Amino acid sequence: MRWSLSTVFAGGQPSGRLVLLQGIRRGRFCFFTHYQSDKARDLEANPRAGLTFGWIELERQVRIEGTVSKTPRAAVEAYFQTRPRGSRLGAWLPTRAG
Repeated sequence: MRWSLSTVFAGGQPSGRLVLLQGIRRGRFCFFTHYQSDKARDLEANPRAGLTFGWIELERQVRIEGTVSKTPRAAVEAYFQTRPRGSRLGAWLPTRAG
């Protein structure tokens, strides 16, 4: 499921983008991103974020706000190996937008 992740970048300007929620692990919502992406840099500077998704069937939205933390490196590497080869190769390309 794609969620809208909202962060704040330098100067206090909000920024939102869609992320693929990987699931809930140990009571925390989990998503992965390239550490050099805009969203990763935003979260490094200010770890407060918001997740939002529309629950169309109930005509509602779900909003979650809190502090983010990095997933342990071993879990990140294990996840990365499950991605299709093309996706893994694409992750090595330079990124400009988060």
